[in-house]
Amino acid sequence: MAMWGVTSANNLTIKVWSKKFFYEMPKYSFFVSRFAGSFIDRKGMNTSEQNQFIKDGTKLDGGDNNPVHVLQELKGQKGDKVTFGLVYELDEDTGTVGNDTLEGNEQAVDTDDSYVELEQYRNAVRSQGRLDRMRSDLEFEPTAKSRLNNWAAAKIDILCKTALITSPTEIYYYDHANTRMAVTATTGTASLALGSTSKISPHIIRTLKAAAVTGRDEQRNKMVPIEHGGEEYYVLLVPSDVGVDMQENSEFQNYIKAAYAQKTGKFPLFKNCVCIVDNVIVHVYNRMPIYAAVAGTATVPWAHCSFMGAQALAIAFGVDPFIVAKSFDYGNQIGIAINFIFGVTKPSFTHPRSAFTFDNSSFSVYLTRGQYSDITLA
Repeated sequence: MAMWGVTSANNLTIKVWSKKFFYEMPKYSFFVSRFAGSFIDRKGMNTSEQNQFIKDGTKLDGGDNNPVHVLQELKGQKGDKVTFGLVYELDEDTGTVGNDTLEGNEQAVDTDDSYVELEQYRNAVRSQGRLDRMRSDLEFEPTAKSRLNNWAAAKIDILCKTALITSPTEIYYYDHANTRMAVTATTGTASLALGSTSKISPHIIRTLKAAAVTGRDEQRNKMVPIEHGGEEYYVLLVPSDVGVDMQENSEFQNYIKAAYAQKTGKFPLFKNCVCIVDNVIVHVYNRMPIYAAVAGTATVPWAHCSFMGAQALAIAFGVDPFIVAKSFDYGNQIGIAINFIFGVTKPSFTHPRSAFTFDNSSFSVYLTRGQYSDITLA
C-alpha cells in the first residue's frame, strides 16, 4: 500500500528558512554586518519586516560609501561576472590661466576597470536516522539550519579576508632601524624591518591616514573615504593581539573612551570598534593573520593588518542563499543543504600618471605584535 505524508522538512518550511536565513546571515558575517551596504531587496517585505530589518542594523547607509561595496548587477540575471569602472580625477596641474587658449588643450578623462566573478558554494548536514534524532534533545532541522547559517557567514568572511590580504600592492611598516614609516611591495622587506618600536601607535595610524588622503603626494590613487555626518572616515582592521597592544598602551586610552561613547550610535562602522584615532576607526578581527619570529623572515612576532577606505572590496551575490531539504531511505534520514552563489574581489587599478598598479582603496600594514594569543597548555 502506497502512503504519502508531509514531514517537518516540507517545502513550506524550507521556503520560510531560506527567507529568514537571508535576513539573518548579514548579522553573522563580520564583513557584511560591519562593512557592507545593503544587498537585500526589501521590496518583498511587509512594513513590520522592513522595520525589523533596519532595527537589526543589517542595512548600512549606501553601497559604494562602505569598505565593502555590494554589486547588484548579477542578482537574478544571467552571467557569472560583473565589470565595474573607476574614473580618475583630473590632473590638478593641467588647465589654463587667464586668456591662455583652452581649445586644443583639453585633458582626457582616464578610466580603468575591474570585475567580480561568481562561484557556487554549498554544504549540507544529514541525519543518521529517525531513532538517532529521537535520542537527542536537539531538534535536527533547526540545529542544521543554524550550523549552515554560521558556516555560510564564515565562508563569506574567509573569502573577503583572503581577497583583502592577498598580493598587496603596498605594505606599510615602521622601520625599526631607521625610526620611520616606510612602504614596499615586498613582504620580506617589511617583516624583516620590524622591531620593538614597530607596535601600533597613534602616530602610525595618523601616518597611514596621511598616506591615504594624499596618495603619497599623488604617487598612487588617493583613497576614497567613507563619509558620514559631514566627516570622512577610514578603517584599520587588526588581529586580536594588536587590539590588546592598543588597550595596553596608555596613549590609546582617550581614543578608546571616545570610541565607547560612539558605539550606541546608528553608524554601523562605530559599532564594536576598539578606538577611533583622527577618524580612523579600528576594528579587531580574529581571522587576520599573525606570525611568529622566524629566522630570515622576521626577528619579532608580527601581524598583517589592513587599512581601508570606501570600496576596498567589491562583492556580489548571483543567487540569494537558499535551503534545500531531501529525504533518504523512505524518510528515515533527512538532509538539509545550503547553496549560495557569491564573488569577491579587491579592486586594483593602474594609476594614469605613475603607470603603477595599486589596490584601489586598501593597503596592508605590518606591525609588531604582543604574544597574547601564543599561549601553550602547561
